[in-house]
Amino acid sequence: MQFIILLASNDNSFVKKLQETLRHLTKDIITISDSEILLSLIFDKPSGFDFLILDNDLVGLEGHDVLPIIKKVRPKTPIIFVGQKFGFDVDMKIASSGVTARLIKPDVILESTSFVRDIKNVVSLYISKSYNLEKNNQ
Repeated sequence: MQFIILLASNDNSFVKKLQETLRHLTKDIITISDSEILLSLIFDKPSGFDFLILDNDLVGLEGHDVLPIIKKVRPKTPIIFVGQKFGFDVDMKIASSGVTARLIKPDVILESTSFVRDIKNVVSLYISKSYNLEKNNQ
């Protein structure tokens, strides 16, 4: 089973750390930093990935602004949304969108092994469930 992760972030240290951590789960990690390119991929090739890790830090629109569009086009795609704490309205918008997980991004990614481990655990759990469903359907 080929499993493709789309990692959308403009934070280079976050992208590098996650690529290192997730490499043993899948070799197929697509990275995008620009919200316009992200939306283009969502509309033009909606089946081009299995899991989205969406950082609020993007070039162009912020992650929480593109999230409702993504969920409208790909409602069943699992999404981990990462970003700092927001105000009540933005946090409610994120929560009501139906993301798989919402994680608060620490200021210094390289020093936060628990944050990266949490992302890895959510992705691992999803891959495991997907594999078991595929295996049971054969």
